[in-house]
Amino acid sequence: MKNESAWHSKIDNNKICWLTFDTPNKSANVLSEKVLIDLDKILDGLHLNTPKGLVFKSSKKTGFILGADINEFTNNHKFDDIYKATIFGQSIMNKIENLSCPTISLLNGFTLGGGLELAISCDYIISANTDKRCIGFPEVKLGLLPGFGGYVRGIEKMG
Repeated sequence: MKNESAWHSKIDNNKICWLTFDTPNKSANVLSEKVLIDLDKILDGLHLNTPKGLVFKSSKKTGFILGADINEFTNNHKFDDIYKATIFGQSIMNKIENLSCPTISLLNGFTLGGGLELAISCDYIISANTDKRCIGFPEVKLGLLPGFGGYVRGIEKMG
């Protein structure tokens, strides 16, 4: 199995970075541990060599990001592991929010959980006008708050 990244970066002639998300071998984009590690490295590079703008988009026709990769959840997770993963996810969203260039998320179809958290970490959100649009935090139905800071970030942006 190849160790390919789900993130594909292209800088256009206007010095805008287009960061396309395409989870390999899956019908929907999901935020796995590897995907988040790869994104963290990309963001570190963008903080050192900042483009004029950053655009997040999906190559999937069904939607932007479905959320966390539920296949990575097991009953064997210890509190410390969950805490570290949550802090790591929050640090990534903070890196997006703190970039010194405008950031935009282009939404199509569904944008759920961690996908919505990523979107609201951006300065601007543009959503396709479609009947298939679905945006939300489904984890709240399980009694969980969005773990990457989306709950607070959402209140701040709407308030």
